[in-house]
Amino acid sequence: MLFARDRGCTAPGCTAPFARTEAHHFPDSADGGPTNIDHLGAACGRHNRSVGKMLGDWETMILNDGPHAGRVAWRPITTGHGRKAWRVNHIHHAELLPDQGPHAPPGPEDSRIEGYLARLTAA
Repeated sequence: MLFARDRGCTAPGCTAPFARTEAHHFPDSADGGPTNIDHLGAACGRHNRSVGKMLGDWETMILNDGPHAGRVAWRPITTGHGRKAWRVNHIHHAELLPDQGPHAPPGPEDSRIEGYLARLTAA
């Protein structure tokens, strides 16, 4: 279920693939957080450890409404008036990225592996 929904670390901007993630509980399992899909998200080890209750830590939740409903959202814990907006990671969800339009695949001259293989076979 986590792979189907998250596809990788859910922290904003993190490129860690799902294979390098852990099941992140919210609330934390030490605080009684249940182990069910509505309270779990994929997070790499670094981001899983960055969630806490102190200033500078992150907090997480599943968004209930809006364009990203059902996605794991993150926001930093700050002081002062108001809280920062919840953020989701778009990297593992191409359908959420801005439309780049169609483009042709790279030619052999643009491929690093093709260049490497050409050098190997020329030697």
